[in-house]
Amino acid sequence: MKENKLRQYEKERLLIEELSSEISSILELNKLLPKIMDAFVEAAQVSKGSIMLLNEEGVLEIKASVGLSERAIRESHPKLGEGIAGKVALTGKPILINDTTKDSLYKDFVLDPEKERPAETLLCLPLIFKNRVLGVANLENKIDHQPFLRNDKVLLSILANQSAVAIANTQLYNSSITDGLTGLYNQKYFRLSLTQEIERTRRYKCSFSLLLLDIDYFKKINDTYGHQTGDYVLSELAKLLKSSVRASDLCARYGGEEFVVIFLESDPADTFWIGERLRKKIERAPFTEKRLVVTVSIGMVSYQGEKNIDNEDLIKSADTALYQSKNNGRNRVTLYPLLDTNLQYNVAAQFIERT
Repeated sequence: MKENKLRQYEKERLLIEELSSEISSILELNKLLPKIMDAFVEAAQVSKGSIMLLNEEGVLEIKASVGLSERAIRESHPKLGEGIAGKVALTGKPILINDTTKDSLYKDFVLDPEKERPAETLLCLPLIFKNRVLGVANLENKIDHQPFLRNDKVLLSILANQSAVAIANTQLYNSSITDGLTGLYNQKYFRLSLTQEIERTRRYKCSFSLLLLDIDYFKKINDTYGHQTGDYVLSELAKLLKSSVRASDLCARYGGEEFVVIFLESDPADTFWIGERLRKKIERAPFTEKRLVVTVSIGMVSYQGEKNIDNEDLIKSADTALYQSKNNGRNRVTLYPLLDTNLQYNVAAQFIERT
């Protein structure tokens, strides 16, 4: 019997090592957290679970889950010290409960305290990196209906430690490629991505479009309403941009009040309409409680794999088109190579009004 337990323990340990190795190479948080959740489910053999991370306000938020209701995901936001997850995050120590009906800490922090609930098992593990708690992993209900054992806590704590390292590495990586104010990619990452996209377009003979956008009279917004309002406009514009493009497209803050978007696999014939729709959407969007009207000038260029063109050439072309938009009255789109800009603008405006 003891020998069987040792073999089982070794098998589980090797599984933990394998799963830890798989998650350590992922550098995007939105891809990493579901992988971590899957790793815990496989290692712990549970039917329910969640990964919760601490936000800047010290509140735990569910970022990945299995077997939870939409309501639970939406409404479970314990603060440090609240409920089991909050206590684990506060103390940095795991909690194992094999009968939740008999645990007051659990019962005091459920969504429906009056509702009778079946006995469940729960193992909550802290995710700690360099003595800092990043969040917790909640594991509930083993699929074999057996209780959690001490060995489970020991082995799964190893996976929790490796997960915390992977999360911290991802957060560090993301902070190096994203803009702190808007959450969009920064200029460095944009330039790297643009170079890669040029190479991909040449290889596969496809096309993409580059958009360079500048907020009109942004200095006046700062001077009139203050830099806090200016920062709010930048942040809200970033959200609007991100929600207006496909997941495969890339949005970045280029610097100051300038933004760039790479529209992948875009038809060159549609490039102008893409920019015009976005311009119109920004003009119609209310910014702040003062309902500021924010307009933008846009320069766009399409790339179809032409040789001897690098990312600096494309950026310069989009920039040239952008300044043509500004010189012709702002709040408009210009496509490079420069044609009759007024003709471009008028045709686009008529097209948008009809659609």
